[in-house]
Amino acid sequence: MRNNGQKCLDVHGKSNTNLRHCIFWNCHNGLNQAWYIDRRGVKYQRYPERDGVTFQIRTRMRSKRVLYVAEHIGAHQYRLRIQTNKIAKPQSWTFDWRTKTLRQATDRRRVLSGQKGHNFRRGTAAVVRQYINSYYQRMHWIGGYKRNIQNNGKYCLDVHGNSDSERRHVHWWSCHNGANQGWSIDKKVYKMKYPPYPLRDGIKFQIKSRMTGNRALFWKNHIGGNQYRTYIQDNNPMDNRQWFTFDWRTKTIRAYARRGYALSGRIGGRFRRGQFVVIRPYKGTTDQKIMWYNRSRKNVLFYNKVCLDVRGASNRNGAYVHMWTCHNGLNQAWYVDQTRYSYPRQPLSDNVKF
Repeated sequence: MRNNGQKCLDVHGKSNTNLRHCIFWNCHNGLNQAWYIDRRGVKYQRYPERDGVTFQIRTRMRSKRVLYVAEHIGAHQYRLRIQTNKIAKPQSWTFDWRTKTLRQATDRRRVLSGQKGHNFRRGTAAVVRQYINSYYQRMHWIGGYKRNIQNNGKYCLDVHGNSDSERRHVHWWSCHNGANQGWSIDKKVYKMKYPPYPLRDGIKFQIKSRMTGNRALFWKNHIGGNQYRTYIQDNNPMDNRQWFTFDWRTKTIRAYARRGYALSGRIGGRFRRGQFVVIRPYKGTTDQKIMWYNRSRKNVLFYNKVCLDVRGASNRNGAYVHMWTCHNGLNQAWYVDQTRYSYPRQPLSDNVKF
């Protein structure tokens, strides 16, 4: 290919390496100035499931752990890891045949990709990020027993270091068809089982600690983001912030005085041990889903991960409440109390002067 200055398109330095730059140079008809036309497009194998079908992607290593969306690493990117099945939404995926992408089922705008700005470099983190119709976001699902997930740079989705361990991170690596590059589809529907709540929807109740004094859970102190911190206090049924109600449909415990607000983990804290338990607007997040166990020690569990816990087992008025590893101690034991404040009968009827 020659320009009007009679110079030819030339691969610089005759270097036959990936991403080598090109220049215009004196024509010498060498191989590094030889070009041909190829009209073949990229061919993608047929995806095994149609669009919109939700599934989990499991490694073919012994553990059969699932691929899931983990921590945020900047620029709206979330790293991928493998974990033992936790029935969590960030584990779900779906195919998009039109764009040749693997999408996160809970947010179809986000797709499996290489890390932003890293192109097809080997060892780059596997992430989910916003779909931008990039060549780097289109995926090949290779058929056969070792179903490799391959990008257009011909690198495969690989569990780092062939390490079959919990929360091991995933990256892009040269394809070698090993077990740590083998993946399978699991369409089994997992449902979290919630024990039945002791009261039906809309009934007021207090949540009392089983520690001495049976102090009541209540909420106060705005800490930003429409969040109110929770504590225990000496019983005061006249305080409307001491009353709650169940919502069976959403599996939440709601503040009776503000029904749009649910007992939750702090925003962004997820299930981190030691973080505040708050009352905040219901958003349908997993750290707002509550399990209530009807045993002598009625533990209140957040999505079967951590328990509602009085910090340090401090049995005093104003002690605050947080999330902690479940150990079935008294400071994690709660019960429902519907006892309201009662007034003695007035000695005279209305309108009698005295």
